[in-house]
Amino acid sequence: MKSLKLFLIAIGVLLLISIGGYFAYQHFLGPGQTKGEEELPTIDQVLEKSVDTENITTNFANGGFIKTKFKIITTSPKNAEEVKKLQFLVESSIIKTINRMTKEESVGSAGITLIEENVKEELNKELGEKYVTRVYLTDELIQ
Repeated sequence: MKSLKLFLIAIGVLLLISIGGYFAYQHFLGPGQTKGEEELPTIDQVLEKSVDTENITTNFANGGFIKTKFKIITTSPKNAEEVKKLQFLVESSIIKTINRMTKEESVGSAGITLIEENVKEELNKELGEKYVTRVYLTDELIQ
């Protein structure tokens, strides 16, 4: 009789641990999600956090010029509004960045990526760390 009671208590404890583990899994990880996975933003959310620049024409360090246009994605809609107000600073940062580059560095897909990364770094340096999450070069004419 004593061993039957002990057996039933052990089964009850195991059942409680199993049920608790199941609910903890559902609560913290959820179905189809792994821990640390972020939900991708919708198109509308990205557009709320984005700013388009005017056409910017500037020279390269070694001669020639480029006419560009950018889409800047910020960390929040509030930051996007601030970037719109600081358009002069954005344009100045872009011009400084491109003026340091050579015409050859900016050619091709690797050149576009280099321009985008350099502009992002320069803007985050000017506006504050992690202000800009991504920069897209949307129009480019090199001569």
